[in-house]
Amino acid sequence: MAAPPEILALLLRQASRRYKNTKRRAALQHAPQASFPFTMASDSAALTKFNNAVASTTSGANDVNDFVFQYWYKTNWGDLLQPAPMAVAILGNLTVVAAATDFKLVPPTNGTFKYVLYQDSFRATINQLVDTGAVSLEKSYANFDEIQKRCAGVKPGVNNIINLLSGALAGSEEEMNNDIKRYLPSQISQLQSSIQLCLSKAQETDTMFQDLLNLTMEINESCSATKGSYDITVRDAEVKKQVLAAQQASAQKQQEIAQEDKKAAQEAYQKAQDMFNKAADDMPKAWDLIGMDIVESLSHSLLSGVNAGINKYVAQSQQTTATQNTAISTAGGVPSQQGRPVIPSDVNDPAYQQGGPLRSLATALENIVTTGPNRGVNWDEARSTGAGDKNGLSFVYASLSLMQEGIKSSSQPSTTLKDIVSRGVQFSESLSSIAQSPNQDPDAVQKVVTGIQKFYDDALQFSITAANVTGTPPLQNPGFATASQPTGSDGSGSVMEMATKNAQFKLEATQQQLDAARKMSTDSTSKLLAVTQQLGDILGQIAGLNTQVIDWNKIRDVLLRAIAFLAQLKGCLSDMVHFFDSINNLVGVTLSSAAGDFIKLINDATKPDGGAGAKSIAGISLSNWTRQTIYNQALSAAKVARLVEDIAQIYLKMYDGHVQAGVKKLLGLGQFSAGDANQAALQKAAADIQTWADGASQGIQDLIKAEQDKMESDVQTRLDEMSQALAGILPPPSSSIKGDRGRDAGPRGGG
Repeated sequence: MAAPPEILALLLRQASRRYKNTKRRAALQHAPQASFPFTMASDSAALTKFNNAVASTTSGANDVNDFVFQYWYKTNWGDLLQPAPMAVAILGNLTVVAAATDFKLVPPTNGTFKYVLYQDSFRATINQLVDTGAVSLEKSYANFDEIQKRCAGVKPGVNNIINLLSGALAGSEEEMNNDIKRYLPSQISQLQSSIQLCLSKAQETDTMFQDLLNLTMEINESCSATKGSYDITVRDAEVKKQVLAAQQASAQKQQEIAQEDKKAAQEAYQKAQDMFNKAADDMPKAWDLIGMDIVESLSHSLLSGVNAGINKYVAQSQQTTATQNTAISTAGGVPSQQGRPVIPSDVNDPAYQQGGPLRSLATALENIVTTGPNRGVNWDEARSTGAGDKNGLSFVYASLSLMQEGIKSSSQPSTTLKDIVSRGVQFSESLSSIAQSPNQDPDAVQKVVTGIQKFYDDALQFSITAANVTGTPPLQNPGFATASQPTGSDGSGSVMEMATKNAQFKLEATQQQLDAARKMSTDSTSKLLAVTQQLGDILGQIAGLNTQVIDWNKIRDVLLRAIAFLAQLKGCLSDMVHFFDSINNLVGVTLSSAAGDFIKLINDATKPDGGAGAKSIAGISLSNWTRQTIYNQALSAAKVARLVEDIAQIYLKMYDGHVQAGVKKLLGLGQFSAGDANQAALQKAAADIQTWADGASQGIQDLIKAEQDKMESDVQTRLDEMSQALAGILPPPSSSIKGDRGRDAGPRGGG
């Protein structure tokens, strides 16, 4: 049986700390005295303490919870079953109407019925609608139950992969490598199989409600053509057109996104690996602290690609929901909750994946021009001493040039990134030329320094935007890519200052993202109360309909309300399909590619020169970086699965407590045959459903609010935990780090 991730993480942290503490003590015995303005030894101790605190507060379990905190409020899961009692009450009213009269339906505008089975009988058609609705709700419960159980099974699969990567069950390194080569591909395949089964059930539920929605709209159009005016028929047809167009566009876009993701995932992985190799070749030895940040940022760039892919599905869903809401409002219904964070349509732009690496390089370049005498240029880092010499400036120049070459898109984010990176390349080149000149012009130096500082500000702002758009918290557990801990002998004070700035930035940005999630929870709860009030008003209107008097306008009104709320429920289910598509691509493409490369590196390691796996940055080998990449991808699958598992649990709770009883009551209406003798009993049964719907809507509101309150409390607890563990270790961040972050403080609320 696989070891629980919490135990595995604890063992890994303990082993890692023992190794680091031993190495740190040995290094401190030979550490020279520092002369930098702030004591390097104390800075080193602060960074070491900070890194250890990060490791203890960013476990895999914490990463999963932080992901759920962010993404719960970027979607409309709070709306998932709110329409259900309304839909049941509407179907009950339609049953009473159908029992009072019967007639032959007129075909819709295209001349044929696609979903209606009994065009000669309005009564039989309404019975078909009621039965289909009840069966759809019951089947959705069964499917969500299976989805919940399958998602719960993803966690052990991820644990198995982590155990293989860590060698927790192997007796030697050779045995661990053999186990990885033998079992890792099959473990990934099994994980993908679980995800695909979830996807299948989500698609089945989605299709089922789409068919129910189509049937409802077809009945509505036929009723309008049978007894209604042409003006109303045109309006109803427009409602149908808008809802169907939104659904069709979403389905087509989903297919396009799936193909784009496969290509983008492979390109992103190759680009990150190329940058690792380049950095390993060009980085000065004294820059190990910066190397640690480069490795982290490259690993996070792939993780931000995963999060961007998920955000992309949410963005597409929001566009679809906006179109549906127009139709729902036209029909007199209540649109899906408003005010959730708006996901940019360009969230999947590959430029955002470069935010972390760009920040690392910009910080390095800015420090070169501010950590010399009198806070001026550090010419030792800017000047080469001979052919093939590696210095800080040459490394930054080479890395930015490689990043510049990889920007192919002409999108707005990519254009912005290209402009920033191009300036970084230009100023690096200019500073290098000045450094090699025997006579340095002060005006020329000042011009370059000013340009570099503006480049740094813009790069930092772009990195903040990228982190917020992709939803990737900068503070994450280094795991297998753990570098040597900093000591007073690990390079100059300028390098220590760079490392401190990077740590300050990560802490600030991560706390900001959690704080944004907490605020979204509060806003979402207040909006829920407003939406529930609207639902109650409409339930009251439905209860006031006189079903004994056949008013075709009222019949159409009831049908349009059914369309509105079925469209809302259908939209939620479409979101779930998108999510499963995203993790299916994640496991099937990104994770599989990384595993293949990792096995190749293991094979290369047996060669005399160690092959590509021998390359390293700050003591982190390409092999361990790839190992960490696989861990990140597997953990990402676990994150999304946990989110969907939580959603499914809410669905099941809602259904058990506040929907199932209404469905049974609805099916019970079938015992009343048409005719005056049964009309009173039928109306009483329908009124009973109406009373139930009032209580069910309130019960769903209470359940959702309780879940939101719990999540808000959990987010606050997480913030407090991070503050207690991390606050006060580092010096206060500079105004540029804090100020720039404040100008783009997370996702913006929608209107």
